[in-house]
Amino acid sequence: MSPAKRWTIFHHIPKTGGTSAQAVFRHWFRLVRDYVDPARPQAFLDHPVDLDILGPDDMLCGHFCAPGSRLGERYPRLLRSEGLRLVTLLRDPLDTMISLYHYERRVGFLSPDTSLVEYLSIQPDNPMASYLPCTERDYEEVLRRYTFIGLTEHIQDSLDYLADQFAKPRILVPHANAHLGTRELLPADAARQFRERNALDYAIYQHAVEHFPPALLPYQMT
Repeated sequence: MSPAKRWTIFHHIPKTGGTSAQAVFRHWFRLVRDYVDPARPQAFLDHPVDLDILGPDDMLCGHFCAPGSRLGERYPRLLRSEGLRLVTLLRDPLDTMISLYHYERRVGFLSPDTSLVEYLSIQPDNPMASYLPCTERDYEEVLRRYTFIGLTEHIQDSLDYLADQFAKPRILVPHANAHLGTRELLPADAARQFRERNALDYAIYQHAVEHFPPALLPYQMT
């Protein structure tokens, strides 16, 4: 592989504003979508994108979250490339899960009778760490692979910053797949239990907050 080759990858962590982000990226790149077709999951696993057809005006977009399709498994050569530009968005873990709850209810994956408290109690712990993937020992090293980690809570500032870094025009971010928040309806003990069970995800998110360009924040996040 030529050292001049450049790969631009969007690691789309579910429910972090990735659909809205791609509406912006579409103005900057030709998006090459690499998402599983639920009707043909094996075909997806068997046919990764041919990296050699990607040029500097392309952006590869995918979840890369499930075992067997994570970025390091699907495209191991990318993580060894000096030309890799890897970007993602992260979001407060509880807000991410609340968004997923609303989505799964809307599309019929959940019974309408399933409460948010019940839903949180049956979810696997630390899904963000699983998606990246990383552990308590190596999460900082894994996060350093990313050229830029934006924050969903500051998605406009995140993508404006990325536009400047990529020498692209700033674009107003549309709010796709938005939902009404219900965090205020969650009992305090349920929120505390969620945070305790997902301590690694909170450590990952806090690391992203601490390394977010401070000039973009309207206030100091702690």
